[in-house]
Amino acid sequence: MRRGLVLFGSFVLCLFLLTGCGKKSAIDTSKFRSITEANGFSVINDYDSYSSYSSINETFLASKDNCDIQFFVLDNVNSAKSMFDINKNKFENSKTGLSTEVSTSLNNYDTYLVQTNGYYKYLSRVDNTLVYVNVLMECKDSVKNIIDIMKY
Repeated sequence: MRRGLVLFGSFVLCLFLLTGCGKKSAIDTSKFRSITEANGFSVINDYDSYSSYSSINETFLASKDNCDIQFFVLDNVNSAKSMFDINKNKFENSKTGLSTEVSTSLNNYDTYLVQTNGYYKYLSRVDNTLVYVNVLMECKDSVKNIIDIMKY
């Protein structure tokens, strides 16, 4: 029994180390543009599509080969959390059949990933920013590379 507790404790510690349980640093729209453009994405200011949402301060859409990454800056952390939760719920409700799902919520960030029905869906909130991805699986590597570079 004691050995089992030690193994469990070690497992939990490894999970914290592997998930980077420390705080993440939010990037701004300038950094988002430079990272995505350096990797061949075209970037547009997409604020007009969301101007009716008073909590959204800025939003940019990066696109390459029908692979889109949306980046939002919201007016505060609570607005970003709310937007994250709404979209996470939509992603959860889209699952059917075999799905892969990973969710993390630590310190100043939340992430949610689901792969289902040929789609790669990813959300990441850091402080008052949010990354939104809902693309075909063929885009997974391209968008995952950007997410990794941004450390989101």
